Amino acid sequence: MHSSKSLFILTIICITCCFVIPQIGIAQSQKEFAKELEEANLNVYQDAAKAVALSTEVYQKAELLETKIYALITMVNGYTALNENGKSLQFASKTWELAKSSGNVQYKIWALGVLAEQYQLSHLNAISREYLDRAENLLESSDLSKEALAVSRGNIYAIKGNGYKDEIDCEYAIKNYNLSIASYQTMPENSVSVNNLALVFLEKGNCLLDLNKLKQAKTNFKKAYSIAIQNELEEYKHWANIGLAKIASQEGNYVAAKDSVAQILNTIDTTQNPKTKTELYLLLKENFLALGDKSNYELYRKKYSNSAKEIEILEERQFENVLQFVEEQPLDTGKSLKVLDYILYGLLVIAMIVSVWQLWIWVKNK
Repeated sequence: MHSSKSLFILTIICITCCFVIPQIGIAQSQKEFAKELEEANLNVYQDAAKAVALSTEVYQKAELLETKIYALITMVNGYTALNENGKSLQFASKTWELAKSSGNVQYKIWALGVLAEQYQLSHLNAISREYLDRAENLLESSDLSKEALAVSRGNIYAIKGNGYKDEIDCEYAIKNYNLSIASYQTMPENSVSVNNLALVFLEKGNCLLDLNKLKQAKTNFKKAYSIAIQNELEEYKHWANIGLAKIASQEGNYVAAKDSVAQILNTIDTTQNPKTKTELYLLLKENFLALGDKSNYELYRKKYSNSAKEIEILEERQFENVLQFVEEQPLDTGKSLKVLDYILYGLLVIAMIVSVWQLWIWVKNK
């Protein structure tokens, strides 16, 4: 339960910010509002509200279709970072409608990936897989470059992996993560491919940790850390170190684990990373308990309890946002019953996750 929750924390922020953002092609040809869009993307982690404001302004003023699509995806990223899942789904749907009307295969693949990922993050995995299958079918019949094919396949397998982890188990998820890694590794010179590769190593590492395969998990976290250092990916570096600290704790190296966690806690902006903060408080609480340090244990037990309550409220708000989007979303007549079944099933999964999360908090506090 512990590592599964941390894996969800990684997914909700990173994949949306990195996996489906269309840097192939656009990075070279984009001229309209290039500076504004670059600034918006850089702010997704640091100031998500600013990222949303900048990308919204670009979308409203842009004339080129690719600029509008790029701006919409940045808006999706920003709203995801703000934990406004309903708006993320809304603008992901808008991206798909725009790409569909364009007739451009690459735009369609990007947009389907964005939409699939948003449904996956909302635990509507059946709908997510339908969109991923459509993206995969388009990919197989397209004439995209070798680079675009490799990155797009890597994206699809990674999102599928997260969906299977969320709904089935980590064993099945790892099979998809391996396919994603293999696809990204065919393009070692592509920055998007390399950055996404680091993220899949993190996701796979967390799954291996969940399966208590510590040696393999450590290898994946170290691979992610190496890429993060090389490409100056601070968030990835922190997440890799969190994974390694968990392993150190499970191996009985409590002092090393708590020192590493404390260092990360002093480095990150806890207001921008509430879920990571909660995870770090939990690790410190557990390691101080193992060390018999009652004073610090009690300190971080209280910090964790308060932070966990904040996350509980956040999870409930996310659930309400998704429910509101579903209620307002028009359904095609021919598929309405099937889609409604998927949505109801997905919302049931969300409700179960929130309930389990609340129970987990209660048990941990006891």
